[in-house]
Amino acid sequence: MPSWQNKFDERMLEHAGRLIGLDEQAFKHIGGFENVIYSFKQDGNNRILRVAHDSHRSVGLMEAEMHFIDYLAKHGVQIAGAVAFANGNLIESISSGEDTFILTLFENAPGGHINAEHPDWGTKLFEQWGEITGKMHALEQDYTVPEGMTVRPHQDVIGFDTAKFSSEERMVYEKLQQLEKKINALPRERGAYGLCHRDLHHGNFHVHNGQMVAFDFDDCGYDYFVQDFAMAVYYGSVFGIWAKPVYENERVSVLANEILDSFFTGYSRYYRLDAKCVKELPLFIEKRRLEIFLLLYNIYLSSSDERKHEWIKHNLQDIEQGVPCMELKLPV
Repeated sequence: MPSWQNKFDERMLEHAGRLIGLDEQAFKHIGGFENVIYSFKQDGNNRILRVAHDSHRSVGLMEAEMHFIDYLAKHGVQIAGAVAFANGNLIESISSGEDTFILTLFENAPGGHINAEHPDWGTKLFEQWGEITGKMHALEQDYTVPEGMTVRPHQDVIGFDTAKFSSEERMVYEKLQQLEKKINALPRERGAYGLCHRDLHHGNFHVHNGQMVAFDFDDCGYDYFVQDFAMAVYYGSVFGIWAKPVYENERVSVLANEILDSFFTGYSRYYRLDAKCVKELPLFIEKRRLEIFLLLYNIYLSSSDERKHEWIKHNLQDIEQGVPCMELKLPV
């Protein structure tokens, strides 16, 4: 947890409450990693307060995020929309000493998280996943960043602390750098590269009465549209149940192709991505595999869960030998 989160105390929450028009007792802390998240109810509506630190995202980047979310919601995409403060602003900031906290409000997506054990996990859900992604990509074609507004970043890069890497981590990191060079060499063509969610896995949507509602655009930015395919396929097949990662290649491949087939069906109802772009999907899935391996390496090794140890062992061996984590039947 970032150290700044401890500085957002009751006094700061009271200040935030005044901007919203509520007492600080109305807010319930529900989590957060890079941000602090509170739920609250106002005028009968369930809402979310997100608190960020300006060391994570600038006010300008937040404004750009909220503008894009507002655009998508107003055009009918099933997402948790932006909510204005009492004064009509979509963003507020409060300061304490050298710290500046950036506040944003959202609708609280109805329903809850689901995983591969849930009865709604299946073809219809995967199609909705694709539909929402296709709608966003289609609407992005007509989206214009207002003059003077900050532009969201291109292809966010994870900043790893390589100085502390083991020899195994360093090998994987070198593979990741090589792969990133291949991806960065791909043409950034209009219609295949643009502003997108970039992080729409099943931790970032709720399902209510069989209907998906997406949220968390904190990582939205400019990227290849096939990046959004990769997030759905990789996470849905390998981490369908977060605590039970799948590492057996054959099983992962079966799950991945089930998701991809339905995802692509839903996606194609709203947007058509050029076949040559879809063919690059394995590059983006492998990139995510390498990034997640590095993020989870020490966490999984220190776990008492033998399956997590096996996941590390199996992936390390395959990465070293150049074996992909899945074999895809691309729908092109």
